[in-house]
Amino acid sequence: MHELSIAKNIIQLAREHLTAEEEVRLRTIKVNVGTFSTIVPAQLVFGFEAAREDTPLRQAELDITMIPLRIKCYSCGEETEIDPVDFICPSCSSPNIEIIAGNELTITDLEISDS
Repeated sequence: MHELSIAKNIIQLAREHLTAEEEVRLRTIKVNVGTFSTIVPAQLVFGFEAAREDTPLRQAELDITMIPLRIKCYSCGEETEIDPVDFICPSCSSPNIEIIAGNELTITDLEISDS
């Protein structure tokens, strides 16, 4: 389960950007996860909940936004979402494409309570 090591890295990165006081007040870590990233969201949440227990972030929640797989076609210039098994441009049927979104894991926000 590589999601546990990913969860630990998320916690480590968040802590690097927070003061000790902010760590205790951290409520939510928002992340974008690409549908083509091989990360299973439920396992990431489970790993996060286990990894946060012995840290000052033990009250923090993980808020995951799934990012669909998007491509750009080099043949026709179209940018579109695709099903991960297709890998062809739905507009012109060209296989000459580039993945432009959907394989990422990005921390987008750290929400800290006021009190």
